[in-house]
Amino acid sequence: MGAMSKKLPFPLGPMEAEARAAEEGIILARELGLSKVVVEGDAKTIMMGLTDSAPNSTPSSIQKVVEGAKLRLQNFKSWLVQHVHRNCNTAAHVLARHVRNVMDYIVWVEDTPPLILKHIRMDVISMGLSRS
Repeated sequence: MGAMSKKLPFPLGPMEAEARAAEEGIILARELGLSKVVVEGDAKTIMMGLTDSAPNSTPSSIQKVVEGAKLRLQNFKSWLVQHVHRNCNTAAHVLARHVRNVMDYIVWVEDTPPLILKHIRMDVISMGLSRS
């Protein structure tokens, strides 16, 4: 339904950047008016943090971001958080790298960003959803 590349305002480590990316995706889904969401990511620690009811198991450097994201998820009619392997998450990585070419952020709504089109097609094929 939507995609985004957004610069974060300060330098972050990989885990902190992944946590903020998940939170930004949840915010975008809400702003798009979605009622059901699936949050997928290849950062297992972040995905586990979003589903775990014990906040002490989440590293302290991302605990507040994860707690905020979990609260935002409660605003949806239904939601699911899933860990996916990196090879299933290439479109997200392409969008993350694309942020180098963006001043602040860019959002695509109801349109597949051209730079990830081939990755989305490969995802559809690998899930057996193509109509070839």
